[in-house]
Amino acid sequence: MLFFGGAAGAVKAWKRHRAQTQNVAVPVGRIRLVVYDDRQGSSTRGRVQQLELGRPDAYLRLRIPPGLWYGFSCISPTPALLANCADLPHDPADGEVLALNDPAIHIHGGWHRQFMRVLITGGFGYVGGRLAQFLAFRGTYEILLDHGNKPSHPHGCPRRMWCGPSGTRRLA
Repeated sequence: MLFFGGAAGAVKAWKRHRAQTQNVAVPVGRIRLVVYDDRQGSSTRGRVQQLELGRPDAYLRLRIPPGLWYGFSCISPTPALLANCADLPHDPADGEVLALNDPAIHIHGGWHRQFMRVLITGGFGYVGGRLAQFLAFRGTYEILLDHGNKPSHPHGCPRRMWCGPSGTRRLA
């Protein structure tokens, strides 16, 4: 079993194996896995498939057969961990590597994920806070918390706070 770590926004690509089958899962964080097929005679030759793996809703094992190019990018706001349980022992002669920007493989939309922006008014209250936590845990939203038109919050919170993939910051 091999483990690969990736910081938020990091990209690791391209690799393929001639004989080894990859069995990958993401127990920590979330990744965008991209697979490209350039196998001669394959019915899916020239196609690119993009998948998101990781908790909470895509915690599964994905099988990557020999001959397919693959790479991944960490799309969670925290580092991700990819676990790979290959069917054969590691053989450096079995693998091939291409540069990330190799023109042979084109990724529509690029590697970096777009985040949906959400404004939560009352975001410092119980329900708004829980909603913000839920959305932040999914790693797919940038969240603006706002507690209304009051000049200050009774607990000393700023009037507005931005939570997103690059961290949290006070706005007012």
